[in-house]
Amino acid sequence: MAGRPLSPAETTLWRLDRASPVGFTTIARVTGPLDAAALRAGLAAAQARHPLLRVRIEADGVDRARFVPDAGEVPLTCEDGDPDDWPAIAEAEVNTRVPWERAPLLRARWVRHGPGDGTLFVTLHHAIGDGRSGVFVVRDVLAAAAGEPTPGAPAFDGPVERRIRLRGARLWWVVAQTLGREAWRAMRVGRPRRLVLDAPSPASGRRYRVRGARLDEAATARLTARARAEGTTVHAALSAALLQAVAHVQGGPSAMGCGSAVDIRRHVDPPLADEVLFAVSAASSTVRVAPDEDLWALARTLRAHLLADVARGGPLALHHAVHVLLRLLDRGRLEPDRFAALVLRAGISTTGVTNLGRLDVPERFGPLTALSMHFVVGPSALADLVTTSTCFAGRLAWNFVATTPAIADARLDRLFAEALRRLDQASSSPSAAS
Repeated sequence: MAGRPLSPAETTLWRLDRASPVGFTTIARVTGPLDAAALRAGLAAAQARHPLLRVRIEADGVDRARFVPDAGEVPLTCEDGDPDDWPAIAEAEVNTRVPWERAPLLRARWVRHGPGDGTLFVTLHHAIGDGRSGVFVVRDVLAAAAGEPTPGAPAFDGPVERRIRLRGARLWWVVAQTLGREAWRAMRVGRPRRLVLDAPSPASGRRYRVRGARLDEAATARLTARARAEGTTVHAALSAALLQAVAHVQGGPSAMGCGSAVDIRRHVDPPLADEVLFAVSAASSTVRVAPDEDLWALARTLRAHLLADVARGGPLALHHAVHVLLRLLDRGRLEPDRFAALVLRAGISTTGVTNLGRLDVPERFGPLTALSMHFVVGPSALADLVTTSTCFAGRLAWNFVATTPAIADARLDRLFAEALRRLDQASSSPSAAS
């Protein structure tokens, strides 16, 4: 690719990363004959296919930066370890910045558990990709490592703003509608309450803690079937369980904002496929949450809000507008820590769910088998608590990432356990529809 300036969205992520790491790690448990040589070949093939895996960032001032082509080799470390150590390793990965000044903006880590068994960690800078991008990279690495034919190069390397057709008055009309609807909801249910923090949390220098759960095939199938019977989705059920857990731990009913990451690849014109780039926006919903209310009723409300927001183009408009508004507010003058503090204050929600849903990637790659695939993200100043979820090989993975010292380990453990308890209880109890 030729060098190009970072888009407003990419610039925002790059600036936030300068205050505290904004990266994400995709984690895949793999069995079969995989070694360092095969992994290096697979990483090289993925680099050859995806242009943004062959760049570094060159900066000129506080907010002016561009991608510069540079085909450095992907750093790969290999070590021995226990499969149950993946949360600690993922935590270390998202707490370690991917250096933006040198190429490439990713690294890999192979943890061997024994002959023919290991876990692959691939960490990308958020400016060059999103959660789905990480899945595409791991898929291409494993396919090439297994000696399978490499697909052709993607036809588009971003920025995604080029594919968003909302412009001018139409763009700002959709933004006004979206913000107006959220303001109306807040008037009806109350001002959204932020998470109660255990300690002051400066925007710069944030650190992250990771917790992760994986439902077995029976529990995943039960949750999926129950969500369908209740007229909603697994994503909405996860969001409802998270909000109710927060309400329970914080001591009672309150208005809350919940953010949902929205993959906009298929909502742009023409739609995108499996390109590695940042193609995410967000939808938010302000609702009143009571710890003892019906989880499924809350899930239906959250689902309805999300569908309405996507239908009117809210996430597409906000992908443009949020970054334009931030640029107007700071005019490129704020240093990274002050810029991150501005983003943190501007956020209407400090909790959210990024759900990739059922991953449309193979489980088998020649002699290799991917037993699991999921991810975690370092949110910087974007949130105090985020969760990520994927469904792969019939099993749901739900990971929690909390910033510290804002959320102490004890509070994170309570939130994590309470959310899982409520999700299990809701999927196991008799359905009102039955």
